[in-house]
Amino acid sequence: MGNLAIDHVQIAMPVGGEEAARGFYGGLLGLTEIPKPANMASRGGCWFQLATQQLHMGTETDFRPAKKAHVALATKDLDAVRARLQAHGYTISVDAAIDGRRRFFSEDPFGNRIEFLAQRSRETVASGAAVTIRAAIDADRDAIDALHRAAFATTEFGYQGEAELVRALDADSDILVSLVAEKAGSVAGHMVFSRMTVEADGQPLSGAGLAPVAVEPALHGQGIGEALIRAGIAALREQGCAISFVLGHEGYYPRFGYSPELAARFASPFAGPHFMAMMLDSDAAWPLGGRADYAPAFGRMG
Repeated sequence: MGNLAIDHVQIAMPVGGEEAARGFYGGLLGLTEIPKPANMASRGGCWFQLATQQLHMGTETDFRPAKKAHVALATKDLDAVRARLQAHGYTISVDAAIDGRRRFFSEDPFGNRIEFLAQRSRETVASGAAVTIRAAIDADRDAIDALHRAAFATTEFGYQGEAELVRALDADSDILVSLVAEKAGSVAGHMVFSRMTVEADGQPLSGAGLAPVAVEPALHGQGIGEALIRAGIAALREQGCAISFVLGHEGYYPRFGYSPELAARFASPFAGPHFMAMMLDSDAAWPLGGRADYAPAFGRMG
């Protein structure tokens, strides 16, 4: 009995609801519809692939929507799913986080309760071994130093004192989030969000700058940097931070929600196409203008 696993989940819907189900689960949420077995097709309903499991929508003559029992769907981009649902008129009810994972509830077109929550980010897979994302501790300092030196030495601009920057931010108590990716007992990645001074529309706004981010060169391309950044953004939201800035590749950072258009509204020494910003509350209105300054340690570099 110890080898049981979930194969599929079934949700009820009224007779004739197939097109509405396809529009919501297939069109809106992006699940792929799979054919029902021939011997079951006459029963109506429709099936969808859900990662390695399946979601079965079955018809029920005396249908009543499920208001307590529900399916929980994990996503890498909770804010994008929320925005998409709201844009299509679905009501969102935010609930308390579970183990640091943000979540909210909504309903499908039939009134069935559906939970959406952030995908687990504490572990990813790199070269067949688990990579754990955790808060950096004092014992990691030397490993973090070595990682930044090795990682930035391979970049176009070379090493420019990123290890010293991390230590300076720490000494100034300006670090808001510092996370490491640990693989096989060693530090394989590191990222920092540090305090910024941000003024928006004449009012102070809590802000954080993403820098530096480093991954062991041999492990590039395995999703470690992305996992670190997503976990860091989630931690910022838990702290109530309002806006974040990054200076980086315009082809990479927009996947997290960073926008050069938003950053262009703020005066900054780093203004330009590589300067990006994101509101950490996706429902918050963009400020019309302001100024964004990184922590003093950045000004002391080089």
